[in-house]
Amino acid sequence: MTQNSEALQWIIDSGATNYIATSVIDKAIVPMFSQVTLPNGSYAKITSVGSAHVTKSPHVHGVLCTPSFHVNLLSVSQLTFALNCSVHFFPTFCILQDLATKRMIGLGKQSKGLYYLMPQSESHSSSPISYQVSFPLGAVWHNRLGHPSKLPSQFLSKLIPSFFFYNSQHSCEVFPLAKQTRLSFPISSIQSTKFFELIYCDIWGPQKIETHSGAHYFLTIVDDYTCFTWIFLMKFKSETQGLLKLFITFVHT
Repeated sequence: MTQNSEALQWIIDSGATNYIATSVIDKAIVPMFSQVTLPNGSYAKITSVGSAHVTKSPHVHGVLCTPSFHVNLLSVSQLTFALNCSVHFFPTFCILQDLATKRMIGLGKQSKGLYYLMPQSESHSSSPISYQVSFPLGAVWHNRLGHPSKLPSQFLSKLIPSFFFYNSQHSCEVFPLAKQTRLSFPISSIQSTKFFELIYCDIWGPQKIETHSGAHYFLTIVDDYTCFTWIFLMKFKSETQGLLKLFITFVHT
């Protein structure tokens, strides 16, 4: 007779390579190896390999039963693969989120530096409060709305009282990536050793609103060695060749 695995106190461990428990259910698999190596270099004997319940989802398999072990470890790498979920760690808690439905299927609470998986009944009754207090509601809406910029978020917070503007100290990584129309240029290994050994030229335009001189384009020239930049206004792109000749003459003199 084995202990009900749902009553076990599980520790969510990102460093464990396998599930380890003091008792398992359905002990029908013969272990391929007889012991597991611990971080301190010692060994714990494996008596069997079975399955265990961690959430309301189907129980996980391949749990190493080590009665001499004092804690029960949930391997994050094994758990995310078995349950098709992601694990998000926060200062006081962590959540298990189903990748298909985006629903939270498990909650862990931090205690003395470890994240303990909460029982299913307790996690469902307390997780909404803990999640909203510890994780800003504005951040949730920021993700739901497709990572908008600062101005739309501020506008919505004025119209909808329940919408809290999420003013994170860390910049949103998704927003600039979503605005990109092409991949970033790779880092160049070319290095110049003197003035005007290498220059970069770029033509920008056409701009709908013309300048006071009637220009719709501008030519940018950057010296690689000094990073000094010259900008030339142009009414037409065809002026580029003449400007480059004048610039080369200017460099020589």
